[in-house]
Amino acid sequence: MFDVFSSMMFDVASGLIGTGVVSLLVLVWRRVDPDAARRYVGRFGWPTASAAFFLVATSVAAARGVSGWSAAALVLALAMASGLMLFVRLGPDRVREIGHRVGDVLWPALAGLLFLVCLQLLLDRRGPSDRVVLAVDLADDELIAFNDLIRSLEPRLGARIVLRPIDSGQQFERLSRMVGRGRVQWDLIACDNDLVGAMDAAGLVQDLGPEWAPPPTLLPPLHRLTAPGGGPARFAPLRVGVRLGYFDDRPFRGALRRSPPADLEELVEVARRLRLEYRAPRVVLQAGAGKPAATTLCEVIGTDPRAWNRAALAGPFHALRSLKPLLHPESIDAGFDRVRDLLDCEEVDLACNWTSGDRPWAREPGDRRRLPAVYPGWQRFHVLGGDVLAIPVEAPNPELARRLASLLVEARTQRELAGWLHWIPVRQDAFDGLPDGLRRASSIALASAVLRPADPLWPDRERALSQALRSLIAGDEEVDAILDAFLGRIHPGRPALSPSEASVRPPAPDPISPPDRSSRTSGAPPS
Repeated sequence: MFDVFSSMMFDVASGLIGTGVVSLLVLVWRRVDPDAARRYVGRFGWPTASAAFFLVATSVAAARGVSGWSAAALVLALAMASGLMLFVRLGPDRVREIGHRVGDVLWPALAGLLFLVCLQLLLDRRGPSDRVVLAVDLADDELIAFNDLIRSLEPRLGARIVLRPIDSGQQFERLSRMVGRGRVQWDLIACDNDLVGAMDAAGLVQDLGPEWAPPPTLLPPLHRLTAPGGGPARFAPLRVGVRLGYFDDRPFRGALRRSPPADLEELVEVARRLRLEYRAPRVVLQAGAGKPAATTLCEVIGTDPRAWNRAALAGPFHALRSLKPLLHPESIDAGFDRVRDLLDCEEVDLACNWTSGDRPWAREPGDRRRLPAVYPGWQRFHVLGGDVLAIPVEAPNPELARRLASLLVEARTQRELAGWLHWIPVRQDAFDGLPDGLRRASSIALASAVLRPADPLWPDRERALSQALRSLIAGDEEVDAILDAFLGRIHPGRPALSPSEASVRPPAPDPISPPDRSSRTSGAPPS
């Protein structure tokens, strides 16, 4: 399906064929005339095996962002090391005897390698092609569905679109390495929006060009992402992500006789009643190390560090600690994919998950599992996630990349992605592509959406957020000690305030005031 994978499979098959040819000829060598067999090996076997080995090495290296020349140097080093080991183990006389036997087949092998080196030179000097390489980080089933949808854009683009799966945790490092070596292999990259500041500050992306302009119907919070440092636009939003509440409506209509929780206090009450009713925890939080746990805590306290002080955090921290015995045990390792699985298997009745975790298209025909209901959730804030498109500097085909970025942001494409993948569109005129329930819930959630700060200190703050939440729901430390440690990491050098001191210092205002909660559980869109 993808170029790197298919190229590696082809080269592995070539290597197996070459090895088979050599092995067959060696067998023939023992039964027929050795001189004739040696001639056939020299003409066909060694060049085939050498070429296949070289191609496998370069393909694997290319998949890991290493140039073909580095791979060739590695192959040469391995060959020299093997020769030295043979020389030491067998002795000079035996090595000289072997050299006489295989000397007449080395020249064809060297000729084959020389041909491949010349081919590598031609590939290095090739001009723009009729394809555009898009680096993305999507789940497997999501990637298959996205690949099917994006094929419809190829006739309009007039070029082939190649999807290159790259883990989001490696995108910045891989792109930095390629730019530093002057061998950029991606034309367009879809990265998490929390990488915008780092990529822009490092100078890894180029302008989208004067012909690209944010659509008039672009969601207001996304305008800050297109040009984080000012100047021309360098990022084009691809999709929006917020975490919504997903729940099984049967216990809420039956035993609980109430609507899903609308805030943290109600969440504690619902989790307690569900545990009493079913004698097992039926609520899961995303508390996996790193971004999952950090995002969960940000949805309680916001993303503005100026608003993080003892007076503002003491209540939420104690409420989260009270959830400790009421949460599903897999909460401590849960990410969006595991939460989706727990909902699918009906092991939990209530969870918050990214909208990309809502994947009814991934189910097999005839699957009778219930789809959970969706509502805005219990969070005070909704962290605005999602992906943005950027063109790396020195991209092979920047013009094709600009055209593809424009096509992906078009209302027609956004509507198709919303209808099939349930991605929240980046523009207001494409929301009609979403299912009704998801459209209402996401519209309300976006009213309280906050962006993660794009500053160099955020990765450290994210680690502090993650550690604090995981200590609250799985550790044995006192809440006050966890709070002191958290504030010490967030505001180093500032003495921790006692509750009495903090009470006379009002917290900084929230970056975005949360909306009226009277309609959060009713499903009605905000006025």
